[in-house]
Amino acid sequence: ALGFLDECTGLVDYIACHKKSEATTARLRYESNHARHGKVKLYRLDNAKEFTGTAFEADIIAAGIGLEFSAPNAHHQLYMERAWRSTMTIARAMMRHADLPKPFWSYALGVAFYLRNHVISGARSASPIELVTGRAPNIGILRVFGCTAYANIPCDHNPALADTSVKGIFVGYSARSNTWLIYNPVSKRILHTNAATFDETSFIGRHIVG
Repeated sequence: ALGFLDECTGLVDYIACHKKSEATTARLRYESNHARHGKVKLYRLDNAKEFTGTAFEADIIAAGIGLEFSAPNAHHQLYMERAWRSTMTIARAMMRHADLPKPFWSYALGVAFYLRNHVISGARSASPIELVTGRAPNIGILRVFGCTAYANIPCDHNPALADTSVKGIFVGYSARSNTWLIYNPVSKRILHTNAATFDETSFIGRHIVG
């Protein structure tokens, strides 16, 4: 994954990458996702070989975006490096608490970044998401990662006498809509819903996910 941090607001994001050669694609996707917040003016990067002297570097320069590199082996100079380590710690703790297997790691990481963006930290007077959007975040939708969730089935999709909800595992928040992500262990698919009931003291993942 490739991580991004806005040093002005503290907003963090990451784009999944399967290969280092996908760094340019990840950068363009990040810029597209956040285009409504303004244009990126400068990237500050480490000296990883996928960044220096490559098409990745040339594309950034061609786009008119500033580019800086940290000193060799000086990862402490990058805010993103510190943010990444602390976010990984949060994700690791949530995975252990929910007792979910490795395939759910990316969901835990996504929730950890989501939480980081929605709380006030450091010397800032507001959460990163509020500094970017100008609106206070809706923290009423926060739920415990990995807890048991019951996604409601709309009446028009539900035959008479059938179940009115689907039992699953809460694994995150949608980046495109104001919905929760619930894993259905029967169909092995992710449900997007804004109508669900949660039991935040129950964690069924350890029993039904192999």
